[in-house]
Amino acid sequence: MRNYIVFYINGKRITINDAQAFMPVANFLRSEKAMPGTKIVCAEGDCGACTLLKASPNINIPDAPPKFFSFNSCITPVFLLDCAHIITVEGLKTESCAPDPIQKAFVSCNASQCGYCTPGFVMAMAGLFEQCANPTKKAIQNHLTGNLCRCTGYDSIINAGLSVDGENRQTLFERYSDDSIWNDLKNHQTIPVQLEAQTHQGPKTFFAPQTLQEASKLRQTYKDVRLIAAATDLGVQINKRRTLPSRFLSLSLIPKLHQLEEINGHVLVGAQVNFERLRLFLKERMPDFARFLNLFASPQIKHVGTLVGNTANASPIADSTPYLMMSNASIVLWGKQGERKISILDFYLGYKKLNMEADELISKIEIPLPDKNAQIKLYKISARRDLDISCVNAAMQLSCSIIDGQPSVKHVSIAYGGVGPTVVRVPKTEAFLKGKPLSHSTFKKASQLLCQEITPISDVRGSQDFRLQVAQNLLKRFYIDLVSSNSNLEGSQ
Repeated sequence: MRNYIVFYINGKRITINDAQAFMPVANFLRSEKAMPGTKIVCAEGDCGACTLLKASPNINIPDAPPKFFSFNSCITPVFLLDCAHIITVEGLKTESCAPDPIQKAFVSCNASQCGYCTPGFVMAMAGLFEQCANPTKKAIQNHLTGNLCRCTGYDSIINAGLSVDGENRQTLFERYSDDSIWNDLKNHQTIPVQLEAQTHQGPKTFFAPQTLQEASKLRQTYKDVRLIAAATDLGVQINKRRTLPSRFLSLSLIPKLHQLEEINGHVLVGAQVNFERLRLFLKERMPDFARFLNLFASPQIKHVGTLVGNTANASPIADSTPYLMMSNASIVLWGKQGERKISILDFYLGYKKLNMEADELISKIEIPLPDKNAQIKLYKISARRDLDISCVNAAMQLSCSIIDGQPSVKHVSIAYGGVGPTVVRVPKTEAFLKGKPLSHSTFKKASQLLCQEITPISDVRGSQDFRLQVAQNLLKRFYIDLVSSNSNLEGSQ
């Protein structure tokens, strides 16, 4: 057991065993390390001004080379840097202390106006070039969705990215290739953490056990301990003083929770698997879900946020939950009694209320592979296309059979978010559709029945009536999308 965390900043080793471990990373860098290049604007993980790069050794494959990826430092507590190496804009310089080619490109293309957002854009761009030496314009645009320029200088920023000679640019992994750094972090991944400190908000504790048994025991012992994977939501709540937990539990040192695999027609997603890794894994296995994850969040969020965390957060407008509901995914829990598996349909008992015992945690989620004949459509209705919270979202799956020469609904499953206290399936609407002709009139009648199964509320994102209308329209759009993508499915009007 160790009572400290260890990480590296631009190649320099840092150990912390005091209140600094509970600060947001951006604040820590600016106030404690005199590194003001990292900016703080929104403190919500929305604008990207605080973007940094992070890499950690692969806990299951020690010989795999670590990869640097972007993340939002304004909402990330310092203790989540344990066993990681981060790069700030100050560390982007080359070995000869010259500016990085990306920085030079920003200068030559006049890609900075007021300049406050520039370090975040530079770091996000550097993260992209760690993955690809010659990104396309579309790839640059997609990778910068988590960065906002309030001066609206996007064209020059994109042109700067296109002008970089990535083939001749030394990657950050090559610049910081000292094996002693990665060996040090690998060694510390084998030692659990219990760090206690007195902060200005009172005493706080960070736990990082190495086994599920230890994690379950901590859940049982400390009823107020908060599980934390990436802090993409909890970090915002803490910054806004909506919640101030005193104990935190990370599962990052438990190797089995990093596993992502396909077994017996199911994809098994461990609690520590982030959305970007999941998206890449699903591109051939669940292409519809993988494409939808492109809209799920910014790269900075996808690089750290987890499917399990999104599921456990129990938001009624979570963007990943409708697909899990539609697919009849299973939640695998671990507690003092061992492993317990339940359907996600039985997991949500009410708003933010889960079918879990006090000592239990989610170890993984099992998602069935879709039937090859199933037609799947995913929808997200929000004020903004990228990086926005949904007003209504939905996942719909349908397969057909031919009855008397007419395409008919053989199987259908439909899940909605943003229409009640939890994400919901609509069994009455599904039952109505099953066996009916695949036609516009069938789906029009089903959309009327749908209103009896959902209970949306009015809030800042939409009124109750608006959400009801959107939900109906999405069901009718599902029919239109089905027949427009496959003329053989078109039925009668």
